[in-house]
Amino acid sequence: MDDRIKVDTNGDVTIIRLLDPELMDFETLSETSKTIDDLAANCENKKILIDFNGIKFWNSLSLGFLASKNKKVRDGGRVLKYCNLSPEAVWSVRATRLHEILDICYDEETALKDFATESVGDSSD
Repeated sequence: MDDRIKVDTNGDVTIIRLLDPELMDFETLSETSKTIDDLAANCENKKILIDFNGIKFWNSLSLGFLASKNKKVRDGGRVLKYCNLSPEAVWSVRATRLHEILDICYDEETALKDFATESVGDSSD
């Protein structure tokens, strides 16, 4: 597995932790994106949290990453949340209005509480 990612489980939530502060350059982002796609497609849980706590560098590629992961995971019938985005990342997401389609939580604890109150079934939205 990609050493820039750590995968944990908390109840029925799969947590994908991004560990490399420089992850958001094109080459490493492409490799990591494929790894996350595989994890999301093959995990047993329908609830997935991507934790950006280790990410310090942010650019426009990062916004594309967020949008593409959101679509891919949701198309697979799963629910995706993001947490621990840097202030710069949050600003970029809001400036591009991606916050209207992405589920971004302040931290892991908030995301897990949100997941606990949601029902994730096999029905379509």
